[in-house]
Amino acid sequence: MGGFLHVSSSIIPCLHQFNFLEFELCSSAKFRTGKTSAKLSSSSPTMDIDDKLFYRTNLAAFLLCTSALKFSLDIICRVLDTVEERGLEAVASGCHLLEELRVFLADPFDQEVIMECGGSVATVARNCPNFTHFRLCMMNMRYPDYLTTEPLDEAFGAVVNTCSKLCRLAVSGLLTDRALVYWYLCQNLQNSKRTWRPKLQEDGSISMKPEMKEREEDVSLCQAPELLDSLIWSSYSIQFFPNKWQLIRDKLEQLRSGLTAVADGDDFNTNSELNKLLQAVASTANEARVLAQRCSDESYNGGKLLLRSDLDVITAKLQLHIKQLTEIYASGILRHSQAIILSRPNAGSSREGMRFYVKDLLSRLEIGDLEMRTRALAALNEILLEDEKYVRIVAVEMADGVSLLVRLLEVGEMGITEEALLAVSVIAGFDAYRGALVTADAVVPLIQILETGSELGKERAAQALKKLTENSDNAWSVSAQGGVTTLLKICDDVDSSAELIRSACGILKSLSSVDEIKRFMLEEGAVSIFMKLSGSKEEVLQIQAIEFLTAMACEDDPIKEVVVRAGVIEPLNKILDPNSHYSSKAREVALRAIDAFCFSSPTSINLFMASGFLHRVLFFLRNGEITIQESALRVASRLCGLSQEAKKAMGDVGFMPELVKLLDARSFEVRELAAEAICGMVSTQRNRRRFIQEDQNVNRILQLLNLEEKTVTKKFLLPALMSLVESNSGRKKIMASKYVKHLEKLAETDVTDAKKIVKKLSGNRFRSILTGIWSP
Repeated sequence: MGGFLHVSSSIIPCLHQFNFLEFELCSSAKFRTGKTSAKLSSSSPTMDIDDKLFYRTNLAAFLLCTSALKFSLDIICRVLDTVEERGLEAVASGCHLLEELRVFLADPFDQEVIMECGGSVATVARNCPNFTHFRLCMMNMRYPDYLTTEPLDEAFGAVVNTCSKLCRLAVSGLLTDRALVYWYLCQNLQNSKRTWRPKLQEDGSISMKPEMKEREEDVSLCQAPELLDSLIWSSYSIQFFPNKWQLIRDKLEQLRSGLTAVADGDDFNTNSELNKLLQAVASTANEARVLAQRCSDESYNGGKLLLRSDLDVITAKLQLHIKQLTEIYASGILRHSQAIILSRPNAGSSREGMRFYVKDLLSRLEIGDLEMRTRALAALNEILLEDEKYVRIVAVEMADGVSLLVRLLEVGEMGITEEALLAVSVIAGFDAYRGALVTADAVVPLIQILETGSELGKERAAQALKKLTENSDNAWSVSAQGGVTTLLKICDDVDSSAELIRSACGILKSLSSVDEIKRFMLEEGAVSIFMKLSGSKEEVLQIQAIEFLTAMACEDDPIKEVVVRAGVIEPLNKILDPNSHYSSKAREVALRAIDAFCFSSPTSINLFMASGFLHRVLFFLRNGEITIQESALRVASRLCGLSQEAKKAMGDVGFMPELVKLLDARSFEVRELAAEAICGMVSTQRNRRRFIQEDQNVNRILQLLNLEEKTVTKKFLLPALMSLVESNSGRKKIMASKYVKHLEKLAETDVTDAKKIVKKLSGNRFRSILTGIWSP
């Protein structure tokens, strides 16, 4: 190729085409060529603009011609013959298979040197990773990057980090001790077979020559976590494909935690499988580091689809390494008694510190053995129970945090399963994170544990499902897996613990809000199961059974009839017996159940009336706590809106005085319910006579009509007075009361019912007293 060196740039395109055809013929003939050396030089001390254009524009064309071959390119030129950064970039884009590149100045001691840009050097290194020799000695030793005025350390680092086959490196320009840091990291990260020795050359450049070792040195278990740490931290600055790099970081951190856990063990050196895994991890880390360099290079033009595919391959390899390490752990051949869980971050720790701690725990859960997983789960449950921030980190910020916990439910080890159930139950307690559990298919193993797990496991699985089904959107997920049948069997099993049955009742109660599931429960005999449960000796189970039956019958009269015919009245009356030992909670539940069941039909009403429960309701009106009193009053108010017989029966047992007393109760709701019940009861003649006989009864109602009185509304008091003025004794009592003026003021303000009452009063012999009040 000697004649090529002196040719004019005007005919380069012709030579370019000729050489291209020649090399193509050689390639198609499958000739094996040795290293081809092309030396471009100029014997002339000066070069015109056309010759400089040769180096800048035709260098890439020449390299394209020879890209199928291995060759070494020496560019030797004088000061004005520099290729500059565009020439180096032409090298990078022209031949990715380039193995040797030597760039020299004709006069290295000339002070009028055109400076070189470190960015172009980094570009060359990234695009030509097969370099074995790289010599860039075209500027003075203390000259910085002419664009950034910074040392050329980054360019040096790009070369040593990218070119894993490098045997000779010589660079010039300003370098600092940071360059030696890159050199040190290069040796550790690449598991180099060479020892690099920096040497100051006579021309002022720094040369890095490797000294070959006698035998290959593998990456040790202590070095592997450092290698992964370096890669993890370097990936945070990558701008391209941030989601994929986040996933890669998560895998790297899992792998690093697993390797760190056994780094202090005593027997890993004798484990050939672990040594093989370490070398595979080092190789994958090296590949990931090269991809990190490409993703950090904004000028990279190798194709984003290819780069995306390469990142997916790295992710798959890392997942495979994690699986292999898990299998090694499972084999029991490693000891890690000295491995420790990281210290929990302090209360004021940063979010990143908390995330790092959680990632470490999850990594140990992923690849640890029984002991390590047990300790990691204990630490995880501790932070989940104490701080909601950790719950969010596990459920939202960790890519596979929830899915990992769900997988642990199926490991078959009782202790691990029970601890994992606790973590799942804590997460299920937050409505925002329940969807993540359902998406991770947590329902399936939870139901399986209900069927075959330990007693503690069943209780925790039921607690988790109870929280999950508080949102009816998840009801079908449980039903579709046969959960309804399993839960009914638990409630029907006399050997089930009270805690387990209570949770099962809560789940079924939530599921009954879906009509289709409720019908299925009826077909499976839910009413008979819970009727039997309502007669249990355990009060908590009675409460759960009655609440479930009440929820089942809500706004469904046919089901109410089924429950009443099944005999629900008897356990309810038993709970309301004043002489029984039941708690206020049980009695409140029983009163709510009566409110739900006894008004579904005349038959139900008659059954309840015949059972003598009116006396029990009256007892709790007189003596019950506020919550029980409200429930009893609600039942009484409902009864007052039914038949005349029910109203008369209530008057006969003595409801009227108690209702009047309740008009002064502290609770506004109680006062309203009492007024409503009085309004209903005085609609019968027998109850009116009883009411009028007591002067304070009429006075109290008129007193409450005061416009300034805000303790009770007038919507039930005025109808009650309308009933009272139907009798002569009632009109007399009203006219004799000193509070009749409140009624007059209401009439003056055009309150319709008040004017009607006054009109009736004015029609008798007291007309003269109420002058000035006209009909509406």
